[in-house]
Amino acid sequence: MDCSIIICTRDRARVLQRTTATLAGLDYPTDRLEIVVVDNGSTDSTRDIVRSFAERSARPVTCLDEPVPGLSRARNRGVASARGEVVAFLDDDAFPERSDWIGNLLQAYSDPDVSAAGGDIRPIWPGGTRPDWIHDFFLSPLGLTELDLPSIAMRHYRYQLWGANLSFRKACVIRHGGFSLDLGRSGDQLLSGEETELCLRLEKEGKKIVYVPNAAVNHIISEERLRPAWLLERARAQGLTDAVVDGRHASLVRRAGMCLVHSGHLAAHSAGAALFGLLGPFRQQIFCQYKVASSRSYLGQVLGLRRARGELLDGHE
Repeated sequence: MDCSIIICTRDRARVLQRTTATLAGLDYPTDRLEIVVVDNGSTDSTRDIVRSFAERSARPVTCLDEPVPGLSRARNRGVASARGEVVAFLDDDAFPERSDWIGNLLQAYSDPDVSAAGGDIRPIWPGGTRPDWIHDFFLSPLGLTELDLPSIAMRHYRYQLWGANLSFRKACVIRHGGFSLDLGRSGDQLLSGEETELCLRLEKEGKKIVYVPNAAVNHIISEERLRPAWLLERARAQGLTDAVVDGRHASLVRRAGMCLVHSGHLAAHSAGAALFGLLGPFRQQIFCQYKVASSRSYLGQVLGLRRARGELLDGHE
């Protein structure tokens, strides 16, 4: 088995049905590709959708249960059961843009040093158009990447690829113990970064993470994500995510530098939010509010970690 496509889902039967229908049209040998759906505690018709898809599919289709909420936990469950040499993660609300999507991704692994490969994630906006107030900066928090590079290219932190369209050598994921359970979505928490943190571990041992052209997916942007309240909660979660990732992988000098950067963001964008709140436009106001929420969360997490570490040292002495 060359590859296992892993889709983790919870109570999203309608969008999952569209995704699975698209996968039926992939141009790849049927006996070399399997599809694994990890049901992370759904109470809707998810099981029926997967069962119906499996009955019609020429490829092996498996549905696994992971009742404990958490995207990282669900992904690890999928990896443990996958039979493919490569595991390719696809969000339940994303689907390949081209029928040769998986074949193009797998070509990157002809280089033995490549441990992860992914492609662009392009939006499908509600109503067909991007709202005017959505700042370019928000494309990344919405899980979108459109690099449109002409050839395979290496990517590095903080310019990694996102988990809605990202694959790994299964052996590498297993060797590193899988995705961190304290990162990634879990219930209503909008934490992320589990795939980024794993990529950083791979890079430390000299492995490559690469972008692959012609391996794009389309990502449905829900109405919920186009609300200021959701974006500001996403900002707080991203600040926390970045602080946790930096705490594990960044040097002391870099972490200190990032604290100074976020302190500057906090001051400058607080003033910007107040100014644009009075004068507009709204897209600039919400951008500044996002930066304030993210930086405040980052600094709060870093200061909290320092206090905990100090208490631990005092107790040891």
